[in-house]
Amino acid sequence: MSSSPETRSERRLRRQLIVAAGERQHKIDSDRLSLPSGDGLLSIIVSGQKKKRSIDTYDSKGRDPFYFRLEAERLEAERVAEHQDVVVRHRATPDVLSADLGNPEITDIILIGNGSINSILLGITRFSGKELYFNWRHAARAASTLKQGRIEQRMCGHFPFASHRNVPLGTFAVSDLANVVAAPSAVIPDHDPDDGLFQPFMDESSGPFAQIQSLNNRYADSVPVIVGDNGQLAGI
Repeated sequence: MSSSPETRSERRLRRQLIVAAGERQHKIDSDRLSLPSGDGLLSIIVSGQKKKRSIDTYDSKGRDPFYFRLEAERLEAERVAEHQDVVVRHRATPDVLSADLGNPEITDIILIGNGSINSILLGITRFSGKELYFNWRHAARAASTLKQGRIEQRMCGHFPFASHRNVPLGTFAVSDLANVVAAPSAVIPDHDPDDGLFQPFMDESSGPFAQIQSLNNRYADSVPVIVGDNGQLAGI
């Protein structure tokens, strides 16, 4: 997905994206959609997992999960008037995410936690210490119906794979690509990040594959922007 010859992993990703794009279009054509946004539920899913220190990403410490519940409570109060009701999931697990992605009565999802443009961190295995993520592939499989509302990724939005293998988590779980909302290439602050950081960055003007390729060309080899607690750029 870069200007250099494709690696084996990039060829594999290309095939996976072609399949995922075809399945998404089939769901749209078959009207396999959630209720319209506003006619159903908003689900706010909170991960309490702290990120391990890593030299591989710029947000090595990760966001402090202490603030995630407060962020969820604020968003619940602010957004409830826009929906029939709001449900808050205080423990993000694969089962919780999969159930809500497949539930047609849930029209919108907000994800709060540590992660990247690709995925949200759910836990760390007890014995190996491996970090466990829910990524775009998991979301695509779980989305038996596509959301007509937003999937808002309130995680850091950096593109960690320099080999251009980054895919926004919500890409194949929405009926309109403009409803994937995130902070591309930004490392967001711990405490109550400004809502203005999270914006649409894709649309239906072209297929998802071309846009994913363009996003990787733009961000995969760039240094993420670090946003301070005041919402201003904090430097690197």
